[in-house]
Amino acid sequence: MANSSLNGNTLSEAGPDTDASAPPAIDPTLFHYRVWRAVRAEWCRALVQVEGGQTTVKNLDAIQRRELEARDALLALTPTTLNGIAAVAHLLWDELGPSQANLSEGEYAARCASDPILKMIAAIWRAADGSHTPPLTD
Repeated sequence: MANSSLNGNTLSEAGPDTDASAPPAIDPTLFHYRVWRAVRAEWCRALVQVEGGQTTVKNLDAIQRRELEARDALLALTPTTLNGIAAVAHLLWDELGPSQANLSEGEYAARCASDPILKMIAAIWRAADGSHTPPLTD
């Protein structure tokens, strides 16, 4: 059930005789997830530029607003595929996980192994994505 590529939109190649009660083949959350990932990566690059004096905090704030808009748009929708559930788990990990802290590799592993909230997020991630490593933060 490895479903590690969140770039796809389809759960299956359903034909015209698909059950009407089945979830839609295109998960509405994935567009916003891809936007969030792209803007998040842009924000991380801009943060380095701010620290190096190459851009302004004002520019960083504008990028962060776009990141939060994409996050909020994703969270306003209900995932309809495992990829969509994995996308929400990635957001949870980014918001609550140790990626927000400046930890050594050992401290990171210890926190992941001991924090019940992180263990729950990781379990959802494993079930939806099939990966045994937590979501990567860009």
